Amino acid sequence: MDDKLRNLIDEALNIFENREVKSQIVTSSIPILFFGDYTLEPKVITVGLNPSRLEFPDNNRYQRFPLMEGWTRESFCYETYVESCCRYFDEQPYHWFQNYEEILKGLDASFKLNGNNGTSIHTDICSPLATEKSWRHLGTDTKQRLTLAGTPLWKSLVSYLHPKLIIAQVGLEHLKVLGPQQSWRTVPVPETVLGTESEIMVLRKKLNSHASTTVHWKPIRPSYTPFGDLTPKERFRLGQFIRDRICSLN
Repeated sequence: MDDKLRNLIDEALNIFENREVKSQIVTSSIPILFFGDYTLEPKVITVGLNPSRLEFPDNNRYQRFPLMEGWTRESFCYETYVESCCRYFDEQPYHWFQNYEEILKGLDASFKLNGNNGTSIHTDICSPLATEKSWRHLGTDTKQRLTLAGTPLWKSLVSYLHPKLIIAQVGLEHLKVLGPQQSWRTVPVPETVLGTESEIMVLRKKLNSHASTTVHWKPIRPSYTPFGDLTPKERFRLGQFIRDRICSLN
């Protein structure tokens, strides 16, 4: 582990210990800097808002991060923490991630679910902290406090990982950290792909001197899950469209 990653982890721990937001955080949890094996040099990063409280089930808080059970700041081990994040999809990952898997398979990528190779990891742009309430039910002040610290951390993490492709299924307002709205271009998705006309937003820029492409999906219908407005087959075809027309991972 290099010093840059160690510093990112320290920043995540400092956010976790901030008393101003402590009451909103799931007890007996950890800050989750990333989900998946970053050592495989993932080419694709997916983006959410913040971890779900269901990452830490009531009946077994560390079910998905067993190596971290009983941790304290005094006993914290960087190597164990990183291993826990890297092994996330080897344990019992939250079923929510299945929403991304068909998109990733269309891209010839995967979170390492169902025996696939782990060429993707997940990150959260607003905060690495799991909150008791879902993001949309948090108060405005709490969201601002979490984002003020969490979004710069996310940007530093993405610069460190420098992925080739970022799949962002969050409000476009959260992505202004990557560039102003006028920097994005609209790419029509032909009706032959999804059975109806739709579009995606695309931003190309350099992250830590590496070229990166961010894709933002504009849902056809309202949904509270990533790409929840699409069927699994439609997600796969959309992934293929992004691979063939927007950003090949080869």
